[in-house]
Amino acid sequence: MEAELPLPTKILKYTSDFASDNVLLLFAVVIGAIIAAVLYMRTPSGQRLRDRALLRIPLIKVVVLFSNLALFSRTGSTLMAAGVPLPRIMDIVVQVAPNSVVSNALKEVQEGLVQGHGLSKPMAMNKIFPPLLVQMMTVGEQTGTLDSSLENVATFYESEVSNRLDVLTSMMEPLIVVGIAVAVGFIALAVIMPMYTILGTVS
Repeated sequence: MEAELPLPTKILKYTSDFASDNVLLLFAVVIGAIIAAVLYMRTPSGQRLRDRALLRIPLIKVVVLFSNLALFSRTGSTLMAAGVPLPRIMDIVVQVAPNSVVSNALKEVQEGLVQGHGLSKPMAMNKIFPPLLVQMMTVGEQTGTLDSSLENVATFYESEVSNRLDVLTSMMEPLIVVGIAVAVGFIALAVIMPMYTILGTVS
């Protein structure tokens, strides 16, 4: 009826036509992009990029940081209770830290420890370490109970990680529902608007 299609309908039509006409191309591009991303993330620069990005995403950054600090504290507490020297403990925790940014920060702490500054002072100079961790390390060093301080910190951060994951999980369902609602609403709008356009043309 030579009526002008509304913009949502045009977008839906052109997107559908392009996808149906280029199925193999789109499939190859998606698979290629996934493979390239996986291979790049295995390189040192890719790991650094990924780890920095994870520490900048709201909500996720707290989970990533706290899980790394919990691993550091739990490993340090266990090894210290077993009689492993603190410099050797720092060697181990630097290697096992999953996030390279946290690992580099722990390496700086290790260098400060070797220079005789302990743990708390080098940690206080790096903003990545929360004040609670710095305070607990200070108390542990002053009272000679560093192993128990690390254990308490590990328990706290493990609990925080569990709580934050529960929050993230509970937020996923409404976000998915909203996303589906937006998609369905857009498709419905793209289908219904031409009908009103045609009725307006006929009248």
